[in-house]
Amino acid sequence: MNQDIIINIPQGAKINVSIGTPIGLTTKLYTVSDTEDVLIPITKPLKTKPEEIFQLLNHVIGDSIKLDELLAVKRGVLGTKKVYSPVEGKLKIIDHETGEVVIEVQKTATKDFLSPAEGVVTQIDQNRGSLSISISPGDEIEVDFITNLTGGEMSFIELGYMAADLTNIKDKVIIIEKIMPATASKFEALDAIAFVYLSGNHSADLPHAKVKDSKEFEKLKNSNKKKAVMLPKIKRIIVY
Repeated sequence: MNQDIIINIPQGAKINVSIGTPIGLTTKLYTVSDTEDVLIPITKPLKTKPEEIFQLLNHVIGDSIKLDELLAVKRGVLGTKKVYSPVEGKLKIIDHETGEVVIEVQKTATKDFLSPAEGVVTQIDQNRGSLSISISPGDEIEVDFITNLTGGEMSFIELGYMAADLTNIKDKVIIIEKIMPATASKFEALDAIAFVYLSGNHSADLPHAKVKDSKEFEKLKNSNKKKAVMLPKIKRIIVY
């Protein structure tokens, strides 16, 4: 029976897959855009009370706002006063206590998040911000901790062995019994996805996991599986 893994999606992220989509390790699950909030005074330049902001605005929360678009108008006996938007974005907040609005502006930078496993998307829950991926039946490996949700093809490395062939390390989840600082640094330099170990110490920032005990490590080594997905929330590595 296939296993389902749950991926949490950040609020505001754009989901790039749909239910039933077959996905691989290079599939872009979702994209996060870098945004910033721009505060724009409304009632102060119009010389009116903050609580009157709703009467003056031409927009409601959620509206798309263009650069130099008219935001608010105050008409009076002596003439008309207007406030224009200095930015392009989406109206996020209308504050009747300060008489200001907040426009969320999207920056050009975006970040794509790749799937940590191969499988099929079985569920997307926009309200909870999650999606489920069904993967092939696998074995669960217990760990003491996992730093990051990630996954990929596994590569088993003997202690102290530094492969000349980068395909043994690059874009792989490295399985090694004992980790040392120099070894972990080498994995980072050679673009490994992550490493999993039983003992040793290091100070690497690369995603990693420490297997619970020697029994679990032997189970991992003898699993005959090709890929692994590391699940921090449940402290399990699923090899499939």
